[in-house]
Amino acid sequence: MCIKDMIIANSRGQEKGFLTESAQLDIDLGDTNDFELQMALSEYMNLGYQLGDRIYLPGTEYGGLIEDKETSTYEDSVFLRGYTWRGLLQQKIICPENGQEKLTISGEANEILAVLTEGWFDGLMQVDDVDSGIQIQGYEMDGYVDGLEGLTGMLKSAGAKLELVYEQQKFSGCVVIRAVPIVDYSENIEYSNDNKVHFTTRDYQMGTNHLVCYGKDKEEKLITVHLYADEKGNVSEKQSFFGADERAAVYEATSQSDRAKMIEDGTEKLKDAGNYKELSMTIQDIEVAVGDIVGGRERITGLYMKQPVTGKILKLDVNNKTIEYKVGE
Repeated sequence: MCIKDMIIANSRGQEKGFLTESAQLDIDLGDTNDFELQMALSEYMNLGYQLGDRIYLPGTEYGGLIEDKETSTYEDSVFLRGYTWRGLLQQKIICPENGQEKLTISGEANEILAVLTEGWFDGLMQVDDVDSGIQIQGYEMDGYVDGLEGLTGMLKSAGAKLELVYEQQKFSGCVVIRAVPIVDYSENIEYSNDNKVHFTTRDYQMGTNHLVCYGKDKEEKLITVHLYADEKGNVSEKQSFFGADERAAVYEATSQSDRAKMIEDGTEKLKDAGNYKELSMTIQDIEVAVGDIVGGRERITGLYMKQPVTGKILKLDVNNKTIEYKVGE
């Protein structure tokens, strides 16, 4: 894969040509879900690219719609930006039927994807009509979630992930959406810094482990709840850290609440503020998809994690290709 393999097509999917050697591309999948393409101003003017054009690498998820253009005569460059295919899914909202808070979903995964995304993209994206072999059983999807969150959460409940692949045809092309099983690479491959893999690890132990929650109920009576995190991050009303090891904070419920609601909201706050371990890695010799599971061992610290891939950043220019993976939440 190199920068000259990337194709630009018009809004109907008809090819305009390949990117040139001056281009530099940065694609984010799983986090910001967008891209930035930089090229020489002279080449941009000669090639006639426009807002609404598509950029893609056939047979992969790498690509998106050009919807932002910035020119700089000082740098002699044009910056073209837009959402990736995942990013476009993120711009849609899944709404339940009137009066309902959730959607209860059962059936074959690709059929469900087709129903939920009907009318979203006018042929730019199409759901594969092949039976995926994946069954969704009584999944409850929160209402009013964005399309990407809703679809990936649903598939994850069945051990599956969302696959998006741009398929080029004779006169046009489109993104094919399908459900496929999650692959657990940790069963047979362990990535380590022995094999062209570079790690950034963080073991953060400065987090809050005691959260004092307070607020007023409907009768304006004060409610106070003490929540505690243990060494594994589990939250309860039993204290695990004392003395110099205790890290306390306050959470004030600003709206009327009962004790159960305060515990629910406080638990979420405490988990967000607690200790964590983080592993990100750059892999040069193998590629995995967002949603797949990898195991990584950083030899210097001994930190081992088995986590899903939640993000990928592809950087391409004429000489280099790098893919950085974000692992874990």
